[in-house]
Amino acid sequence: MGLSIFHFLYLPTLNTRVRHYDVVAAPQSGWSSDPFSLTARNGYLYGRGVTDNKGPIMAVACAAAELLGKRALDLDIVFLVEGEEEAGSGGFEETVRSNKNAIGPIDAILVRYMPSFFEKNSAECAMKQQFDMDSRRHAFKGPDLHSGVDGGANAEPMTDMIRLLGTLVDGQNQVTLPGFYDCVRPLTEQERQLYKVLSGVTQTPATVLSAKWREPSLTIHDVKVSGPTNATVIPSMVTSRISIRIVPDQDLDTIARTLQDHLVHQFKGMRSQNSIEVSIPRTADWWLGNLDDLWFKALEDAVRDEWGVEPLRIREGGNFTLTSLCLLYPTSRKSLLVMRSTFLWGKAL
Repeated sequence: MGLSIFHFLYLPTLNTRVRHYDVVAAPQSGWSSDPFSLTARNGYLYGRGVTDNKGPIMAVACAAAELLGKRALDLDIVFLVEGEEEAGSGGFEETVRSNKNAIGPIDAILVRYMPSFFEKNSAECAMKQQFDMDSRRHAFKGPDLHSGVDGGANAEPMTDMIRLLGTLVDGQNQVTLPGFYDCVRPLTEQERQLYKVLSGVTQTPATVLSAKWREPSLTIHDVKVSGPTNATVIPSMVTSRISIRIVPDQDLDTIARTLQDHLVHQFKGMRSQNSIEVSIPRTADWWLGNLDDLWFKALEDAVRDEWGVEPLRIREGGNFTLTSLCLLYPTSRKSLLVMRSTFLWGKAL
């Protein structure tokens, strides 16, 4: 993680910008050039992470440096640049806490975030809500057997896993955990009108936008087996990874406990001779921004002035764990903003 501070000599106001530069592995397929070799084509730079999130880092750093050089930077800016986001931001909180004196008091936290929603007539998207990331693993253990010899004679870990995963979501794509939706806020009239406008702009039904941006969800990411995957082997252990994105007023600890209890209870009802283990390696809570906040309005005004378009107010759960950790850091105005941009190394698409 890197820490840099641009100081303005006269005004002590501080604004913190947070972002990450690390990436997940990149498959070679689908790339016109080596993803880990920066390549220029038709006025753009291509490579792994240029949008998420190296480009936004460079764009903001260059802008701050230019303003500083012109003595036009009227506030102090602290950059927190992280390299472990994809691994769970393990050392982020400790680093921020240990550098509190160097960072100093701040007025707002601005998270520069990669775009996952593109609209031709909108150069920027301003996000007003962030969800959490909860990873869950559960595994079945049993003997390593041969399907041609022992198939059908034992409860297979893979079969147990598939049955258990099937209890998490129903046929209407609703999460079946007890009480999962009890604390979800009902759609307000203001939100209803907002989704109506966005539906017209994006040509996406309002119900789909609502499901994507304001409702909690559960996703099954993978199912993996130990040992070889050829058709003759009954795997001795099967693991699955799932995530839950929660929304305002849902309690993180309650959801985690409910999920664990549900998995154990459902597995017990299977009366399997296999065993189950459930672990929760990392969590991060939800947060909700304020559309009427002074900093939020200033951010929207800047988008209008620069690109001449209306910013899209969307909600999304794609941001990183460090965002919720930012809430642990005291600010004078308690403002946390997320700015999503369609930048490729500083050039707006």
